[in-house]
Amino acid sequence: MKLLFENWRQYLKEQPESMPSFATGGEREKQIDKYYERWKEDLQDIGEEFDSYKILSYDAGVGLVYFLMDEDERPKLYLFLDGEKHTVDPVMKAEDAKDIFTSKFYKYLIKKHDFISSGTDQTPDSQRVWDRLEGDDELEIEVIDNQKKATVKNEAPI
Repeated sequence: MKLLFENWRQYLKEQPESMPSFATGGEREKQIDKYYERWKEDLQDIGEEFDSYKILSYDAGVGLVYFLMDEDERPKLYLFLDGEKHTVDPVMKAEDAKDIFTSKFYKYLIKKHDFISSGTDQTPDSQRVWDRLEGDDELEIEVIDNQKKATVKNEAPI
């Protein structure tokens, strides 16, 4: 019984902390608009699309800024890849952008940058995105220093 309890305690320590969502409902749109106002002068159309959304980006020196813009040029997703570890922090999707699958956009970024990493503290929404990535047969997820790192699996030679 003692061994079972010790194993359970270690399991709890390994789990990411649950953090409340940064913004919900209409607040998400306001937050995305705030981020967009902050970065809009520096954003560049990288000439790529993600589904029906145009991708705007900016290298801020300390990280990479991404926005997904709808056909009316409104920002619908904001994501910041922080530092050399490409840590996703923060990411914010508009409430009315239900056709944007965040895990699919993460996969696009993994292929573009070779890898991305989770934050050390994740919201429940972020935990669900990383759970989906872990279930993707094309990706490899490893834990390094309390962060998850996602890369594309190397194909074995035939």
